[in-house]
Amino acid sequence: MSKPNNDIAELRGHLFDTLRSLKDKDAPMDIARAKAVCDVAEQITDTARIEIELMKVTQERVSSDFLPAPDGDYPPGALPGARRTAQGVATVQAVPGATVTTHRLRG
Repeated sequence: MSKPNNDIAELRGHLFDTLRSLKDKDAPMDIARAKAVCDVAEQITDTARIEIELMKVTQERVSSDFLPAPDGDYPPGALPGARRTAQGVATVQAVPGATVTTHRLRG
C-alpha cells in the first residue's frame, strides 16, 4: 500500500468519494459517517486557514505537507498567476467568463 499524500488534493478526493457514496442508490453511505468525514475535513481545512494567515502576517512563503509553497514571484496572499510589475503586483484571477485584474502600488 502506498503512503497517503495527506494534502489538499487527497482531502478533495476523499470528499468527492464521500459525495459519490452518498449518491449511490444501491448502497449509500450512512449519513452519520458522511457527517463525520465532513467534520474532520473541516478541522483539516481550518489548519490550512491558519497557515494562510501565517503567510499574510509574516510575509513569508510557508510550505507544509498539506499546502505546498506557492510558485512564482508574487507576495503572500496574491493568487497563483499574479505577476509582479514595475508599479506593483497585477493579480489575474480567472472567473468563469471573465478576467479580473487588480493592480496594487507599492508605497
